Amino acid sequence: PLAPFSNPNPPSGTWVQPSLAGGVVVVPPFVFGFDVDGFVQWSAPNLPLYLGVVGGSTGAGPRSADASSALAKLLRSPRSA
Repeated sequence: PLAPFSNPNPPSGTWVQPSLAGGVVVVPPFVFGFDVDGFVQWSAPNLPLYLGVVGGSTGAGPRSADASSALAKLLRSPRSA
């Protein structure tokens, strides 16, 4: 069964529970989480549980795409069959 992310207690930065309504993509050494509103999060290299860490020196972080960005448009576009 799937389990929710839990706080990995990073050495720096603040952990925020990830919102992953849009999906998860793994491109080693990173894990990317996508929300349906264009919000993207990425983990620290080789530390997938650091998805959701904001700030600090781990390398993890979030980015919010505004409505005019290509990423937001891509995430909102209908899927072709």
